[in-house]
Amino acid sequence: MARADAPPASRAFAFGLIAGVLALAAIVAFRLGGGDRSTPAATAAATRPVDASAISEGPARRAPAARPEATPETSAAAPRSERGSGTDRPDPVATGRDPFPVRRGGRWGWSDARGALVAPARWEATRPFAEGLGAFREDGRWGFADGDGRVAIAARWDEVRPFAEGRAAVRSGDRWGFIDRRGEAVVPVRWGGVGDFSEGRASVSARGKHGFVDGSGELVVPARFDGAGRFASGLAPVSVGGVWGYVGPRGELAIAPRFEEAAGFSEGLAVVRVDRKAGYIGVDGRFAIVPRWNLAGGFSGGIAPVMLAGRWGYVDRTGAPLGPFAFEFAGLLVEGRARVMREGKWGFVDERGAVVIEPRWDVAWPFAGGLAAVGRGEAVGYVDRDGRVVITPE
Repeated sequence: MARADAPPASRAFAFGLIAGVLALAAIVAFRLGGGDRSTPAATAAATRPVDASAISEGPARRAPAARPEATPETSAAAPRSERGSGTDRPDPVATGRDPFPVRRGGRWGWSDARGALVAPARWEATRPFAEGLGAFREDGRWGFADGDGRVAIAARWDEVRPFAEGRAAVRSGDRWGFIDRRGEAVVPVRWGGVGDFSEGRASVSARGKHGFVDGSGELVVPARFDGAGRFASGLAPVSVGGVWGYVGPRGELAIAPRFEEAAGFSEGLAVVRVDRKAGYIGVDGRFAIVPRWNLAGGFSGGIAPVMLAGRWGYVDRTGAPLGPFAFEFAGLLVEGRARVMREGKWGFVDERGAVVIEPRWDVAWPFAGGLAAVGRGEAVGYVDRDGRVVITPE
């Protein structure tokens, strides 16, 4: 099932967050493990660090998932996630000198890392940058602007997702396709759902069947699968008859379908579910970490979030726990920090799973470009890796 719609814009940034997290835990399967927006519901929930939804639209409510992501970033066979996806799997959101979405006087623009506006706050909503372009909404339609706030692609789409490999998913009505950086259609807007490009492929779906297109829009793998995820390590998860396996870039079978659920690979490992337990396999299809958790997310920075008996924690690549399972949610490690929820508040841990930013925010997004968006009530600002507020919430 393709995730065709991102969460609607909302001014109530924290409203319903905890309920959303609980709901997410039920579906958080895969996005953290590298699942894709075109995977089934179980996988489509949360592995992305930052969802396709904008910071200006409030926390990615599916987030305690990856892209997700987003994310938002964990999965049953994995939770983007943090676009994400699904979902938090590290997302190509804001990087390096990319500006950050900020609100000023009720409108949205972008600022630098000090909070100085680099693009006027004149939009209904703005989203994090990816590959040099950031999405904005005006009169209910989405377009893209460059780092100076100049319109690069006119606002004419009902929904858009961040650029990946030079392509951005766009929706008109209930149909999806892809545009290039000039705004020209490279994959016709005719699909019921699409994933994001990864390793030169993107999943597409029509009438309940999934296949893959390349960057030119050619259908290189016919839509014959019941579900499909994103490519990583040369493999993509696919479902046939309710059982999941993996295929190569031309659709050739690489790992025979035998899993209840399967996520995309991250750092050479993929989350899969067997007998209702989540574990990890390598690219050879053999178990690297035997299934034992209720939910699990993808690896990032050598650690992965997992859930057992309703509590989240982290494990290393051997499956050994990195401390107690003390969180209501745990996301993917992004830029050396992973967001966690404890007693209804959000903070961050480091690559050892140790709390480095105490949970005190109503909502938090994964780090991107050295900063993480955080919110209290309706106000959203940014903190650095040490938890210092560098852009005051507004």
